[in-house]
Amino acid sequence: LMWTLVLMLLMMYVIGVYLTQLIADAGNENPDIMEEDVTLKDYYGSLPRSVLSLYQAMTGGVDWNDLVMPLETKIAPWLA
Repeated sequence: LMWTLVLMLLMMYVIGVYLTQLIADAGNENPDIMEEDVTLKDYYGSLPRSVLSLYQAMTGGVDWNDLVMPLETKIAPWLA
């Protein structure tokens, strides 16, 4: 059971790093993205926030659609 939790946390961390870096790169290329859509900054503005958003999506705290829509519309459609 302990290794399962460690693996899940590791996967959330790795995906959180990827999403946070993706948002940071998009924000550097087009700074208006971060000002237009506050949900990007709210869900993926920092690494702890990205990991928390992924955890909330896994446990039912936030709907997956709420997390995916800002990525799909503002960053890249292939993320959905």
